[in-house]
Formats: sequence, structure tokens, C-alpha cells
Amino acid sequence: MPKRDGTLTFTEEMFERLEKRIAELRNVGFTIPEPLKRQVPGNTICIDPNNSKITTEFGDFHIPLAGCHIIVEIDGSGIDLTNLIKHWYTLHTHFNNNPVDRKPITLLCVYTQKDGDDLHSREIYWDFLYYQIRQDPQYVNRFDAKRYPVHIKSSDQDKETDIQIFLEEFVTLLRKHIDDNYKDKSHGYGPLQLLSAEAE
Repeated sequence: MPKRDGTLTFTEEMFERLEKRIAELRNVGFTIPEPLKRQVPGNTICIDPNNSKITTEFGDFHIPLAGCHIIVEIDGSGIDLTNLIKHWYTLHTHFNNNPVDRKPITLLCVYTQKDGDDLHSREIYWDFLYYQIRQDPQYVNRFDAKRYPVHIKSSDQDKETDIQIFLEEFVTLLRKHIDDNYKDKSHGYGPLQLLSAEAE
């Protein structure tokens, strides 16, 4: 929802900018599944094996590709450790027990960092937890994550520079998976073609 003054929240702004980049790729011939946002149908997952009503969203902005899930988590008030824990838990409890969908997860966390905020400790905890996850051999090839701070300073240029870095890496990641899928002849993918998880 926009703010009271009509401006977009950080999350809504990032949604728009991510969708714009996807549209640009489609305009030059890439076929990309429609992103799943928030708790729309198909973007929730049960987190309690004993209670199917207890669910969580599978990312703020989720692109289900043929070879992996690309997930963007967006936070407007510092990085949220819960998002890293959520996807680690999901891999451990859901994908380990569901042979139908064992595709890797690539997690991108983009978040604001304002001048004067004492949120660096969260980044230290996030980096530590991510390192611990990656030490487990069962997740080395199944989970990857990176954080992208967007510094909100006196100059709007600082914010824009950080956002552009994130968006460029997002596009590079999408293109990489397209190329990887095309090279893997056993999957039968055509050039510039991605299949959504639902189409498999």
C-alpha cells in the first residue's frame, strides 16, 4: 500500500522496479514466469507438518524457474534475520521430505539502512548464520543467499546507486539461469526459455 502522502513504500517501489526489469528482458525475447508476490495462491508453504493451516509466504517476490527458486525478500527497516531462518527451515523440513520439488533456493535480501541506525549487528548475525548454513554439505548446492543494503542518506544518489547494484545483479542472475538451463540438454529447454515450476 502507498503511504498516506501517496508515495510508494520501499517494498512497493522495489516491486515496480523488479517488474520493470523483467519486462525489459521479456521485450528482448526472454520467457520468464510471472512473479509470485506475498501471500498469493501458489506462494505459500506449510511450515507445520501437523497443521496445514499454519503457512508462510514463500518470499516477497518469488520467481519459480525450471532449475531453481529465485526469491527476493524486501525490508524497509533493516535486514530481517527471520527471512534467512525461514528459507533454511523450509529447505530442512519441506524440500527434504518432498522429492517432487528439490530445486535450489537463491535468496536475495534487499533492505534499507538509514543514517544513524544501529543495525550493523543484524548484518553480523545474518552473515554468521548464512556461513553456518553453508557449512552443512546438504545445503552447499541447494541454497545461496546475498544481502543488499540500500543506504538512505542525505543524497538520493546514494540510495539509487545501491538499488542499481541490486537490480543489475538480479538481472544477471536471471540471465545466468536461462543460459544454464539452455546448456543442460537433458532438460530439453529451448534458447531463452524458462519453465515455471507449475509447468514441469
